[in-house]
Amino acid sequence: MSRGKELESASTRFAHLVVARRCIRRIRVHKMNLASGDGQTDRVVDYEFYDKHPALDRDYKRMGLLKERVEMGVGTLAELVAASWKPQSE
Repeated sequence: MSRGKELESASTRFAHLVVARRCIRRIRVHKMNLASGDGQTDRVVDYEFYDKHPALDRDYKRMGLLKERVEMGVGTLAELVAASWKPQSE
Protein backbone atom coordinates (compact mmCIF):
# COMPACT_ATOMS: atom_id res chain seq x y z
CA MET A 1 0.00 0.00 0.00
CA SER A 2 1.39 3.40 -0.92
CA ARG A 3 1.97 6.11 1.67
CA GLY A 4 -0.86 8.28 0.26
CA LYS A 5 -3.38 5.44 0.44
CA GLU A 6 -2.16 4.63 3.96
CA LEU A 7 -2.75 8.21 5.15
CA GLU A 8 -6.13 8.37 3.43
CA SER A 9 -7.19 5.12 5.04
CA ALA A 10 -6.06 6.33 8.48
CA SER A 11 -7.88 9.66 8.13
CA THR A 12 -11.19 8.02 7.23
CA ARG A 13 -10.73 5.37 9.89
CA PHE A 14 -10.32 7.97 12.68
CA ALA A 15 -12.76 10.60 11.37
CA HIS A 16 -15.53 9.38 13.68
CA LEU A 17 -13.22 9.88 16.67
CA VAL A 18 -12.84 13.57 15.85
CA VAL A 19 -16.62 13.99 15.76
CA ALA A 20 -17.04 12.04 19.00
CA ARG A 21 -14.39 14.18 20.73
CA ARG A 22 -16.42 17.32 20.00
CA CYS A 23 -19.26 15.92 22.14
CA ILE A 24 -17.11 15.41 25.24
CA ARG A 25 -16.94 18.29 27.70
CA ARG A 26 -14.44 16.87 30.19
CA ILE A 27 -12.37 13.77 30.79
CA ARG A 28 -10.79 13.19 34.19
CA VAL A 29 -8.47 10.29 34.92
CA HIS A 30 -7.56 9.76 38.56
CA LYS A 31 -6.29 6.97 40.74
CA MET A 32 -8.13 5.84 43.81
CA ASN A 33 -8.47 2.81 46.01
CA LEU A 34 -11.88 1.37 45.11
CA ALA A 35 -11.84 -1.68 47.37
CA SER A 36 -10.47 -0.92 50.81
CA GLY A 37 -7.87 -3.32 52.14
CA ASP A 38 -6.74 -4.78 48.80
CA GLY A 39 -3.68 -2.52 48.56
CA GLN A 40 -4.23 -1.67 44.89
CA THR A 41 -4.96 1.69 43.33
CA ASP A 42 -7.34 1.63 40.41
CA ARG A 43 -7.50 4.06 37.53
CA VAL A 44 -10.92 5.72 37.26
CA VAL A 45 -12.01 7.62 34.15
CA ASP A 46 -14.81 10.17 34.54
CA TYR A 47 -16.25 11.81 31.46
CA GLU A 48 -18.93 14.41 30.93
CA PHE A 49 -20.77 15.24 27.70
CA TYR A 50 -21.98 18.61 26.46
CA ASP A 51 -25.71 19.21 26.82
CA LYS A 52 -27.14 19.39 23.31
CA HIS A 53 -30.40 21.15 24.15
CA PRO A 54 -28.89 24.65 24.60
CA ALA A 55 -26.95 24.16 21.37
CA LEU A 56 -30.11 23.21 19.50
CA ASP A 57 -31.98 26.19 20.96
CA ARG A 58 -29.18 28.53 19.90
CA ASP A 59 -29.14 27.12 16.36
CA TYR A 60 -32.93 27.30 16.03
CA LYS A 61 -32.91 30.93 17.18
CA ARG A 62 -30.13 31.76 14.74
CA MET A 63 -32.11 30.24 11.84
CA GLY A 64 -35.34 31.95 12.93
CA LEU A 65 -37.15 28.72 13.76
CA LEU A 66 -37.56 29.64 17.44
CA LYS A 67 -38.48 33.09 18.69
CA GLU A 68 -38.40 34.35 22.27
CA ARG A 69 -41.09 36.99 21.90
CA VAL A 70 -44.70 36.65 20.85
CA GLU A 71 -46.20 39.38 18.69
CA MET A 72 -49.79 40.12 19.59
CA GLY A 73 -52.37 41.84 17.43
CA VAL A 74 -50.55 41.54 14.12
CA GLY A 75 -53.51 40.21 12.20
CA THR A 76 -55.69 37.21 11.80
CA LEU A 77 -54.44 33.66 11.88
CA ALA A 78 -54.92 33.32 8.13
CA GLU A 79 -52.74 36.40 7.52
CA LEU A 80 -50.01 35.06 9.80
CA VAL A 81 -50.00 31.69 8.03
CA ALA A 82 -49.92 33.35 4.61
CA ALA A 83 -47.05 35.62 5.71
CA SER A 84 -45.03 32.72 7.03
CA TRP A 85 -45.03 31.00 3.63
CA LYS A 86 -43.66 34.03 1.77
CA PRO A 87 -40.00 33.65 0.72
CA GLN A 88 -37.71 35.83 2.78
CA SER A 89 -35.27 38.04 0.92
CA GLU A 90 -31.69 37.96 2.14
